[in-house]
Amino acid sequence: MLERLSGLDRFFTGGLEIDDRLDGPTVWRFAEDVRALLEVLDVPQAWGHGVLLKLSRLGRHQADGLYFPAPAILAVDPRTLHSFAHELGHLIDYRAHTGAGGGDASPVLSTQKAFGRFHTAMWQRMMTAPRVLTRLRRAGGRISWAYYSSPSECFARAFEQLASERLASPATVVKDAEALRRDHLYFPSLPDGLEAYFREMIRTAAPAPDFALESGTPNLQNAPFPTATHNLKQNRKRTKGGFPCLKSESSAAARFSVTQPPGWPLWAPHRRSSDR
Repeated sequence: MLERLSGLDRFFTGGLEIDDRLDGPTVWRFAEDVRALLEVLDVPQAWGHGVLLKLSRLGRHQADGLYFPAPAILAVDPRTLHSFAHELGHLIDYRAHTGAGGGDASPVLSTQKAFGRFHTAMWQRMMTAPRVLTRLRRAGGRISWAYYSSPSECFARAFEQLASERLASPATVVKDAEALRRDHLYFPSLPDGLEAYFREMIRTAAPAPDFALESGTPNLQNAPFPTATHNLKQNRKRTKGGFPCLKSESSAAARFSVTQPPGWPLWAPHRRSSDR
């Protein structure tokens, strides 16, 4: 019932799954904020074609949100709905049509030249916080300097911050703009040209209609990214949300080998508040 009433399935045509522990008013407010975000940034429906949106507890992933490129699943923990904008940034990065963002051949926007100067600016911002820098360099697994300074994470955080600046506050889908400005993992203010860059990519790099099949599973033969060869260690157990659990190593690090371009994580988790 909540899936139908929210209307979100009109954008996320791959399906919609909502945790039954969420109440109606919360879902409706979230749906309104999602629609406001899509409207204020002029996001075409093509970006949601074939994507499954899951509002489900992420259990052992220890993440606020996740984006899986294939099959296309955007998952947000109901307890941290503010991670939606961050994961939408990952979706735009990974589902972009090949050749956008400066005309080079990189299959993802975050590793293309057009985003390079914003990636550098965010990296320099991170370098100005000695305590954060030290803590991240000593950490393991996802909570590391390499993870937060990667092009894909910087791209998602930049998009998240743009959404925060343009949406009326408070919004369920993103954190408060002032809080992000104070965080050294974000910009102190939006860099010149960042909004124009994202608007251009959203307008021109939307995936082609044949990117996803009716089932919501990407057509890898025509997809704007190469098929990845995965060699993941996975637990046999599954979370309540239905996602495979990566086998944890020390410091919750998941070790894997994969044939794919740099900056293409198999999972793109958003950090929990305790990671700050």
